Amino acid sequence: MKRKWILIIASTGIVLVLAFLFAPVVLTRLIFGSGGGRGPVTDNWETANNNFKVRVVVYEEKHPVLLHRFNYVFQTSPAGANDWREVMDTWMDDDIPIPQVRGIISNYQNHFS
Repeated sequence: MKRKWILIIASTGIVLVLAFLFAPVVLTRLIFGSGGGRGPVTDNWETANNNFKVRVVVYEEKHPVLLHRFNYVFQTSPAGANDWREVMDTWMDDDIPIPQVRGIISNYQNHFS
């Protein structure tokens, strides 16, 4: 009888210690989900000149948690190739439409009108 109680108390203690150590990780995962990652493309825009091309692609978050987030990826490529390189990306909480403006790109300055 005494051995049974020792095993029960030891098992309970081990469970409590493990719960204390892993509860923040488990609760965060349960409440907020895995989140992050690029999901489907929702919008894209591209402009080019004789030297290079610029493209903006908007991705929706793959596994949204409480609020949908959108990933805006800015890419560039040489004019004659299809070799896209990411220049910058940013995450936004709002789905802001990409302004459909004509790009004016020069050799020494980059500016849009």
